[in-house]
Amino acid sequence: MSNFIPPYKCDTHFPNYLDGGMNDLPFNWSTLTNTTTSSISPVKEQQSLQLDSSSHTKKATPNYSRHWFTNNLSQVCESMLNQQVVNIDFPGGEHRSACRLHLEDGSSVIASRRQDHGRTLLEQQILNKLEPFTQCIPQVRAFNGIVLIQQDLPGTRLSVLLKRASEEHYEALVKEALDSLVEIHHAADQAGLDQAVPLLGCDSKWLSGFIEQPAIIGNYLRLPCPNPPFNEIYDLLTIMRPRFIKWDTRPGNAMVDENGKISWFDWEHCCARNRLDDMAWLLCDEITPYHPEAEERIINTYLSKFADGNDLDYAHAYLRVFGILHMMVRLGGIISEKGDQPWMLEGDPHFHLAEDALVQAQRLCARAADWSKKSIYPTSMSYWFKDLAALLKRI
Repeated sequence: MSNFIPPYKCDTHFPNYLDGGMNDLPFNWSTLTNTTTSSISPVKEQQSLQLDSSSHTKKATPNYSRHWFTNNLSQVCESMLNQQVVNIDFPGGEHRSACRLHLEDGSSVIASRRQDHGRTLLEQQILNKLEPFTQCIPQVRAFNGIVLIQQDLPGTRLSVLLKRASEEHYEALVKEALDSLVEIHHAADQAGLDQAVPLLGCDSKWLSGFIEQPAIIGNYLRLPCPNPPFNEIYDLLTIMRPRFIKWDTRPGNAMVDENGKISWFDWEHCCARNRLDDMAWLLCDEITPYHPEAEERIINTYLSKFADGNDLDYAHAYLRVFGILHMMVRLGGIISEKGDQPWMLEGDPHFHLAEDALVQAQRLCARAADWSKKSIYPTSMSYWFKDLAALLKRI
């Protein structure tokens, strides 16, 4: 096993996945490490998953529901915009770091104050650098070093449209989303951003922990998974040519306007990695519907556009393996959120999710099972994902 330890007994998700295992301020590059090996052996007892309190401490975050906080934020934004704030709402929930400010002239903007101010600085600088070359991003309206105010993109979240889309509409939406990402990648090339963002997820510990996600989930649920070809996967996923990507390209971070144009927000986690990652984050999210035939057509059409000049055999192998592991990170988050409680289903008094979590978890397993058949994983991995889907109903 690698040294990766889940944060607590009922948690299987991968800590620091968004920030690549680094807590550095932006514009610092890490050093690529040498390939290492790992022997993935399932633990026998669930109790062996212990809390490493030294490295996983829950930090306090601002609470936008507190009266004094929202008042202070309103005053700061009014001084930056020279307009009165008449109302505040929270499109992503009050636990998120961004809120919508309604202004006296009838317009609205998005204000964010992130826990890591370096992330806010990164987001502001990247948006300003991209703006001359693409319209698929929000415009920065003001920034004081702490609070970032940006355009409130019009339209409907891509995640909402995908949830109720037919297969044909799903395919059209995903293609438009991928087209917008290709445009953003080209804009980043023009702006010279490859070395203006942090290099993430490239150290040995992060990569080993990423590869071991299926084993960690299997151990936690007492359904040991087949041993993967660790060294081959490690070499495949090792970043050799870091390129600017958005990274967090979940459907919930994209807005579709009335003309079908898709723009992307939440840029604090942009980084330098493999451009296929942006494709995988979109296709392999738990909210993304699974239409195998349409998805295959999409991959065949767009793989070369995200391969970034690499051999298509390599690109296909990378996309499948990264996508499978990404799905396991997403699944681990769902299992972690569930904990020891029964699955929350629509109709429950406290149901507040966009969709049944069990539906999302089993969708991830179904997609991962099919992707495994087309990957360098052993064939037995596909059967393991199917067994996992069945087990999830009973936990």
